[in-house]
Amino acid sequence: MTAFEAKAAGDAGEENMRKLGIDWVTFEGKRMPYRSLSRGEHYRLIVEAMRAKLAQNPAVRQVLLATGDLVLLPDHVQEASAPPEWAYFRIWMDIRTELQRGRL
Repeated sequence: MTAFEAKAAGDAGEENMRKLGIDWVTFEGKRMPYRSLSRGEHYRLIVEAMRAKLAQNPAVRQVLLATGDLVLLPDHVQEASAPPEWAYFRIWMDIRTELQRGRL
């Protein structure tokens, strides 16, 4: 899934989690909070996945670097209390800065 289809699926999943009283996700058998106000385990997992995507797909790297110093913004309205791992646009800008500085 991509773009709005993925967002709709995520919204449906979150609604199901809310109905069931689930506020966590698991990865490799480890449970972690799904929504936190700080950059916790889930945030680190998301960043690691995005870096892996970049490493596995040279076109992603090329497109990201081609954005130069543009401020990236989401293509939808972000809720005010969204956890930091949902701010993909900010994470991509952080990764882009690392690339520009030769850290990746």
